[in-house]
Amino acid sequence: MEAVYKEEEEKIAMKRNDIGLVKTIHKKKAFFFN
Repeated sequence: MEAVYKEEEEKIAMKRNDIGLVKTIHKKKAFFFN
């Protein structure tokens, strides 16, 4: 469920072209996978 939510969040961020939000999401992913 968490992973699906993050993917949707990323799609929304890309649609809005919100680079800052996309970077924040990628940082969160990097944190969780490390």
